Amino acid sequence: MSKKKATRREQGAAKKQPAPQGPPGPGSAVKAWITKLTGPFTLGNLAGWIGIVLLVLVVRWAIAEPYKIPSGSMEPTLHGDYRFMRGDRVFISKFHYGLMVPFTNRRMFRWNEPERWELVVFRAVQENAQHGILIKRIVGLPGERIQIRDGRVYADGEPLELPDDMPDVRYTSTLGLTEGELQQIRDHFDSPGEQQAAIQQQLMHRQRTAQPMRYGVLPGDEYSVIPENHYFVLGDNSANSIDGRHYGWVPNDNILGRAFCIWWPPANWRDFTGFSRTWWGMLLLYGVPAGAVGYFVISGFFLRSWRLERAMPGFGLEAGDHILVHRSAYGLRAPFLSEPLTEGCPPQPGEIVAFAVGDDGEAALGRVLALPGQELRIQDGRILVDGAVAWEGDGAEAANAGGAKGKKDGYAVLAFDEDKGAEVHYVPADAFWGRVARVWWPLRRARRVAESPPS
Repeated sequence: MSKKKATRREQGAAKKQPAPQGPPGPGSAVKAWITKLTGPFTLGNLAGWIGIVLLVLVVRWAIAEPYKIPSGSMEPTLHGDYRFMRGDRVFISKFHYGLMVPFTNRRMFRWNEPERWELVVFRAVQENAQHGILIKRIVGLPGERIQIRDGRVYADGEPLELPDDMPDVRYTSTLGLTEGELQQIRDHFDSPGEQQAAIQQQLMHRQRTAQPMRYGVLPGDEYSVIPENHYFVLGDNSANSIDGRHYGWVPNDNILGRAFCIWWPPANWRDFTGFSRTWWGMLLLYGVPAGAVGYFVISGFFLRSWRLERAMPGFGLEAGDHILVHRSAYGLRAPFLSEPLTEGCPPQPGEIVAFAVGDDGEAALGRVLALPGQELRIQDGRILVDGAVAWEGDGAEAANAGGAKGKKDGYAVLAFDEDKGAEVHYVPADAFWGRVARVWWPLRRARRVAESPPS
């Protein structure tokens, strides 16, 4: 080789050498933590997460959505509490009455009609309501004449009988005080006379400031006859519920869905519709959570899917391949922990591995070339380990120009970077994510990944 050519090669190698970098900043640790949680920063992985988010949104729009009880208006059936994870949470069936056009009050189609005594979640009909979404019980149906007298609800002159699974509600035409308010009055005043006077004063103040009860209370048709496609809703805690008696009839299109169970807290779990005795209810209750838990356990501890954005000819992998990374191949690892929980087989030469590069923990794929303590040299387009050829062909020349990176006491791994080309990294044992086991998609290319360089 002439002196002029050698000089050019040295200049080219110098250009490809990475610029020296300072100590990693706090952003590197954050990026490494996010990478361990979400997977590599690739378009394929981003598309996977977008798919998961869209699936969650579709489920919440079309199938079921959680809802927290904002007040005590449905006690003792439902307990409201706005504190974190306090009070009852219910699931509502979004398709039971027919799907809504997203972001509107218009129903795409009608499926089932609301029935008396069902618990429904609906958008508030009055403007500037304290709670925009409410939960109440259907009591009056379209076309009925509704009147509340002597603690009972009359429909077309006939008293309504409460179902067995309902509390014994006495429906009122005045607002009462909560038990907490009554206890405050008892604690503040000693004599029964003072307590009674304070209670009456509180009730009068509440009546003056609250929206008056008219619907189902006054005899005129405007306040007693339910229009078509509308419903009369009441709270089970009748004396302390702002409900249909105040704001009137609820249109069908305002009803978001039917509440079918209390799911939190576990001690209050309750099935309102009998769905837990159906096959789809069992699937919803046990199959979906079990599937979600199984997915996170498998992907976090055992197998992780990874879509390749570009081909890796030297590894026999093509762009668009979905590979499975065997996360427990080198020891069982918990998410976010660098130390393995169990001992595994150490990486072996020829294996294709997923590993973290540098201080920021960026994900990469590579092939193990040498074990710790073995001598690696790059010479004449070949990579030699203890004097024997470990790799030649694609990437060897680029690796020769770039040189080996990292500490010499790690595993020598040949990786291909889209911008930098081929590089040899020295990878510590705790930086390995796992071994690439096979290509699983597309099916026509599904195969076990070779553990030795292609000839």
